[in-house]
Amino acid sequence: MTDFVRKISDFIVKYSLLRKGGRVLVGVSGGADSVALLLVLRELGFDCVTVHCNFHLRGGESDRDQHFTENLC
Repeated sequence: MTDFVRKISDFIVKYSLLRKGGRVLVGVSGGADSVALLLVLRELGFDCVTVHCNFHLRGGESDRDQHFTENLC
């Protein structure tokens, strides 16, 4: 476990944000922040259920984000 992941784990534990091994709904836009969140939570052992909403606000870019998220999952 990297220092970065350990800090996130410690923060989750300190503030009782999630139950270890529990199921978590993760909103993933396809951007770096939400993808990193999903990957870290999975590395920490959480059962992640991913949701992505394509509101078609950015045309083809929105569609690419959707396809990226689908392939990631």
